[in-house]
Amino acid sequence: MDDSMIERIKSIFLIILIIISIIQVGILWGYQSHGLPTGFLSSFFSRISPNYAFDLNKAKEEFRNPYKVVVSLGRDGKRWVVTKNNENYSKLCSNFSYYLQEALKTKPEESKSLSTQDWYNFVLSKKSFIFEFKVNIDIRLINWMYGIHDTGGNELTGVYKAALLPDENINENNMVMYITDGLKLYKYVLKVGGIDKKGLAAIIDNLSENIRLKTYSVIGDYFSGTSTRQDILYLHKFGMIKDNTYNFYNLMCKAPSELIPKDPGNISDRNQVAENFLGNENFESDIGDDGSLVFVNLNNVYRIYDDGLLQYRYKPDGNEPGKGSIQDAFAKTLEFLFKYNRQNLISNVDIILTNISEDKNSYKFSFDYFIDEIPVIVNYSSKGTSKNVYKNAITVEASGSRVISADWIIKDFEFHELVKYRIEFTEAHDAMVNVFRKADRMDVLKKESFLVNDINIGYLMENEINNEEILKPVWVFETNESGFENIIISLQK
Repeated sequence: MDDSMIERIKSIFLIILIIISIIQVGILWGYQSHGLPTGFLSSFFSRISPNYAFDLNKAKEEFRNPYKVVVSLGRDGKRWVVTKNNENYSKLCSNFSYYLQEALKTKPEESKSLSTQDWYNFVLSKKSFIFEFKVNIDIRLINWMYGIHDTGGNELTGVYKAALLPDENINENNMVMYITDGLKLYKYVLKVGGIDKKGLAAIIDNLSENIRLKTYSVIGDYFSGTSTRQDILYLHKFGMIKDNTYNFYNLMCKAPSELIPKDPGNISDRNQVAENFLGNENFESDIGDDGSLVFVNLNNVYRIYDDGLLQYRYKPDGNEPGKGSIQDAFAKTLEFLFKYNRQNLISNVDIILTNISEDKNSYKFSFDYFIDEIPVIVNYSSKGTSKNVYKNAITVEASGSRVISADWIIKDFEFHELVKYRIEFTEAHDAMVNVFRKADRMDVLKKESFLVNDINIGYLMENEINNEEILKPVWVFETNESGFENIIISLQK
């Protein structure tokens, strides 16, 4: 055997050793994070099936846009909520994105503490284009989502609401932008870019010509006082629709069939559920004492109940790296929600970030469902051993390195029937007051600190009977009073 043949054999042998080493590392990683080594092997050779691929940038975009876009003609004028199916929505969100990034790179010209009347006085009472998140988005997340590294010493703690006022500055080359983090109001004067003032005027003309669009009123136009935020929009007038009625869909709400095995005792049927939710990860499956489907590997426990409730818990191994950054924690949360296209188990909904909190060990992110721009209000009792009462559709606790726990009410929503309901705000407000009267708590309404933070029409999701429930629209008064956070008033036909 000549020397060249020997060298060739050595090279082949060395390559084989390298491959074996990589696979051994992968097996270790697979056991620690995901399960059996077959999950690693498939991802090593195929980088996960294209159907399972997780795109972080695409997931970011889902939460970068505001949940509500409003166009206001000012005091006593029309206001429209521009929905995602409106031709102007994407243009307005792109415009918001441009000006927000410009604002974050500079210091505000003015700032002041925010009162309950300020957003109405400075923004909604004027011609404005308004962009709202459901919660103040921490500035660290905003900068991360937009890829901004130099904030120019900006003092913003986050972005809760923002607005463009094209007529506030007479210079055609300047655009005024207001931003609030819920605590202070900041004013920026920026150079015009994106859609110019004439372009924004054209959008208003387009909305004005569409008589089918719902128009809204604002509390501050008709009601004064400090117990209710002056900037709340509410359905009041509907263009050509008369008698204060509007057609809403009732919804059929049920657990997705993909999460309900034909025979829970059959391993093959349980594995099919696992594939629908856990993709190519490998778990041992069983039936829990509480009737849930249980999927377990070294560090992870999933419980799926027949009503669609998912509970996930991470089992720490004692070597925890710490809290990490909020950006990394949110990235892990998005991966949990979007990996293996899990969000596709839910039909006809948008998932909206509704709360952010943190403690010394972790971050917590809550999300809720919106259907055709209407929120789903959650008041849901767990079937699990913990007997929790959930107030959000999804709650995820995460650190910068992993998801620690999650509770997710996974539902399939179908439009059921179209029903005409009365929309009379004063009747709903009187009914809200009557809730306090019946509870013998009229003293609450006299508190200087009492505040109605928002008023919406939403769908109330409670525990269903026989795994199905018809959701009907209701008035929802959100207040800052403990025990009365969400006051539900039924709509009348």
